[in-house]
Amino acid sequence: MRLASIARKAQPVSAVFLFAMLAYGVVGVLWGLWHPTVDVEVTANGALDPVPGTEDASFVGFACFVIVTGLLAFGVAGWSFLTKPRGPAMMMWTTLVVFSGTWWAFAIGARITSWMNTLPEGHPAPGDVLHLASADISLTALLLPMTIALVFYWCASVMSDSETFSDSAASAEN
Repeated sequence: MRLASIARKAQPVSAVFLFAMLAYGVVGVLWGLWHPTVDVEVTANGALDPVPGTEDASFVGFACFVIVTGLLAFGVAGWSFLTKPRGPAMMMWTTLVVFSGTWWAFAIGARITSWMNTLPEGHPAPGDVLHLASADISLTALLLPMTIALVFYWCASVMSDSETFSDSAASAEN
């Protein structure tokens, strides 16, 4: 009987984790497949000159990662708030899950980016164009979606009526 009670209380927490990890995993795969590259041309003296128009590829990749994971943080926090038992514990859990999901998306995307953009074997000849991808992101890109989820969940809690909040908390106890 005690085990059934624990399992019933763990189900919403597990659902948030599973939904977020799957969603962030898909985002990571798509980001890794789409990640823009800096194209460089090998010159006659062996130097690398960037191809015009591709110099800002790292920033574009970073910005897309931050925007997409931030939007997904809104989605995860909103879904968690609307469909799962509400309270400070779920708010903190959702925040932690969004941080883990963001890290997961980065890890998957960086692996796919490095796998797709390996340098050719041997010495490149003059005139060859190499595609370089930098999947580096800052800690800001990992912390921003987590902060978005925390603030969004908190704002939704503050703005919701107390009856809805207490009904949800009461249903979580049963």
